[in-house]
Amino acid sequence: LTSLIGTSNNNPMNATDSVHSQGFPTLSSITEATNYQDILSSENSNCQALIGRELELEILLNAYNLIQQKNSSQKIVIHGDSGTGKTSLAFAFRQIVIQNQGFFCTGKHFQDSCLGQESYSAITTAFSDLCDLVLQSKEFNERRRTEIQEALGNDVELLVRAGTNISPLLNVIPQFASSEVKNEVVFARFKNICRKFLRAMVSSEHPVVLFLDDIQWMDKGTEELVKFFLQDTEIRNFMLILAYRDEEST
Repeated sequence: LTSLIGTSNNNPMNATDSVHSQGFPTLSSITEATNYQDILSSENSNCQALIGRELELEILLNAYNLIQQKNSSQKIVIHGDSGTGKTSLAFAFRQIVIQNQGFFCTGKHFQDSCLGQESYSAITTAFSDLCDLVLQSKEFNERRRTEIQEALGNDVELLVRAGTNISPLLNVIPQFASSEVKNEVVFARFKNICRKFLRAMVSSEHPVVLFLDDIQWMDKGTEELVKFFLQDTEIRNFMLILAYRDEEST
């Protein structure tokens, strides 16, 4: 988990939640405060209520503006104890993304012991969500479909096998049943097609925000995929939001 989220600053505040903004190449950690000008002040501790979280929303919006206007990529980390509003904050931000023509897709992790989730299920759920959003967008047409098909190539079958509902977007009938990607060689191809998929779906007109919730329960395969995404220096107009519970992250 630490390798994904990086490290926070050395001046922690007395707050229930933290939001850290990080561009893929460099780190800039920001912990919540009661007002944007006081980001680095440690004197503000009035951060208990979910209502009125203007600072955190502004941090998220600033990061979104960077990916939209500066063609950059950003990583955002939201963490805190259970019930402190991490997911609610992300979904409040979702409304802003939608209003600004972006695509916000979500994948959630669960405790294996409770639900027995399959590998990559959070990623494939988010990718399926993204496929639906792109397909339903007003600008989507046959030319866009062809562009995506050409960008993905033949390895698109691996997305289908992993459970991504990409067939309606590409207007093809799936030839493969869903199955886990276990072989190391196949997994390398799978990581590559996931990267191609993200690159094909983003644009300055429609930036993509990928929100992965409860990453303290992330499986090893998904962790490797996320690391792979973070190492991509060519993807633009993309934001990755990772949320985790402090009490279960060790």
